[in-house]
Formats: sequence, structure tokens, C-alpha cells
Amino acid sequence: MYSSNITRYAYSSGTAIVAVGTSNAQRVLIRATADIRIALDEARLDDDYFTLLANQTLILDPPNLVQGYFYYTRLDSASSGNLEVWLQGVVA
Repeated sequence: MYSSNITRYAYSSGTAIVAVGTSNAQRVLIRATADIRIALDEARLDDDYFTLLANQTLILDPPNLVQGYFYYTRLDSASSGNLEVWLQGVVA
């Protein structure tokens, strides 16, 4: 049995780091309304990160190599924004 999970994370200038779990998703869609830094380790958000630019969508399609892991996110330079994450094909 498969299910879909959609989560919206709201960021503000006071928002710390947000850990986003990918569960056992087969595909992950990520959309940002502001520039968001993404790293595989919380400590790397300062120097070893990927920037998802405002109004862009990132699709991690099969094979999803971050399946089952957390990734860490925070605002890059904006004072507020949202990150939308849709985990598709999650095995229940």
C-alpha cells in the first residue's frame, strides 16, 4: 500500500535549522518560496550545502539516493519563506 505525504515548513528570520525526513519515499518533490540551503548534515549548512532558489522545484526521482535519510534546511538570505515537501510512493 502506498500513501502520499505533503508538508509545508514555514521559516522566518528567527527559525533555526529544520530537519526534513524523506521517510521511505520513492520520489521527493521540494519547492521553496525563498532561497533555502539544503545539506545532508546540520553542521554543513554553513559551507557545504545546496541552494534551492526561490520559486524553484527540485525533484528527487527514482532511484532516490536520499531515501530514508534526513536532510537539514534553513533560509539562505531572506527573512521568511516556505518549503513544501511532497513525499510520494511512501511504503506504509
